[in-house]
Amino acid sequence: MSQHSETSGRRVGNVVFLNTVRNTQTRSAARPEQLVMDFDPPRKLLVVVAENLHGSTFLQSLLENRPTMLVDFRFAPHFNFTAIDGQTARRQIDSVGTLYVQCPVPFHEYSSSLLRHDPQAIAQKLPNCAIAKGVMTGPLMVLVKEVAVARALAPFLAAALCEQLGGTWQPNIIV
Repeated sequence: MSQHSETSGRRVGNVVFLNTVRNTQTRSAARPEQLVMDFDPPRKLLVVVAENLHGSTFLQSLLENRPTMLVDFRFAPHFNFTAIDGQTARRQIDSVGTLYVQCPVPFHEYSSSLLRHDPQAIAQKLPNCAIAKGVMTGPLMVLVKEVAVARALAPFLAAALCEQLGGTWQPNIIV
């Protein structure tokens, strides 16, 4: 690779303005050492623990994040949270334009360690459901019953979404 430069200038009073023109021969091949920068912010994956959840916490997370889809992994879904009834919760879900989908997983049949079973197969239900419903962007909200299930499943859900839908998914557990 060769490099060539020329300098010219002009004088105005006691100041000399220099103009440097640099001709640089560049490589025609692609530069593999360059990093690919992804400037898309991570999409939100909200894993909501329904057990002992206060209604205002649910409504606040729903209104602040406006998820495109809410997948209910609870085996027996209901929306009777503290301080709000099921009708109010359903109306709010509809009012923000969130698609509600039931995808019950019988967590009560598993032992205390969810990780002993196949969490990837369980997590795969979320992107499969999203693809089936045509929801390819976030944020997405998932309802589970217990904190232990949310903590064990959240990283697997994010990984499954990254693999199937692309992008980066950041799981947040809401209790």
